[in-house]
Amino acid sequence: MTVKRYNAGCAYAGEEEMTQVDDGSYVSYEDYAALLKERDALEVLNDALVVDCDELKKTGKALIDEACHVYRRYNKTQLPDGDIVDEQTIHELSNAINTTFATDAAIANIQAQGVDRLADHLSGLNVMASETSVREFASQLRKETGNE
Repeated sequence: MTVKRYNAGCAYAGEEEMTQVDDGSYVSYEDYAALLKERDALEVLNDALVVDCDELKKTGKALIDEACHVYRRYNKTQLPDGDIVDEQTIHELSNAINTTFATDAAIANIQAQGVDRLADHLSGLNVMASETSVREFASQLRKETGNE
């Protein structure tokens, strides 16, 4: 929206009308009302986004807790001497959820990075078929959100 700005004329100088200027001190009531309406709509949208962001953070924290539980149990039963997901990675992911806004594309990218790390780990174990399928899955996650 473009807002027209005005300066008031000086009555004693014979300028009794408002003149339109780029850096005027006044705006028309209609422009003001339209801006106020737009601001109110953006405020409502912002409030809704804050609620969505908080819900995404809660969900992300729950997923991290569940992932920690699953990975620890897997390590105990399948790889007692190894660690598929190190604690630093989980800690960094937790910090990211607490300090950044989550979007579907960002979450998909984080998931794909985790899958890439799993593929790297499987590669070290010489499990090539699984590595290939895991990398394809990571690529699929990125494509779903246009992140590749």
